[in-house]
Amino acid sequence: MPPASAILERIDTTSIIFRLEGQWRLDTFGGLTRQMHDALDTHPDRQLVLRCNRLEFVDSQALAALLGLSRRCGERGRRVQLLDPPAMLVNLLQLTRLDVMFEVVRTGDN
Repeated sequence: MPPASAILERIDTTSIIFRLEGQWRLDTFGGLTRQMHDALDTHPDRQLVLRCNRLEFVDSQALAALLGLSRRCGERGRRVQLLDPPAMLVNLLQLTRLDVMFEVVRTGDN
């Protein structure tokens, strides 16, 4: 089982981009989302972009953490961008009707 990770790829003038990898479960995501909240604290005017093509699993608690990030960005008039999310995550978002909280972008990068 690959460990979960959130790797800061870059911060530019418009975006904060993290690459999410592995299996995001209750026991793995806490400190990882803290990194994203810290980046939003430091750069409140930037769009949060999560590159998801290496994400293997998301449980309900990790989904709740992503929803918290989405709400925080929504307070600033922005939506979290999910780049190339796996079908499992898209299906979970649609099933829970949370898909409207995120902007799903397909780049074709795998």
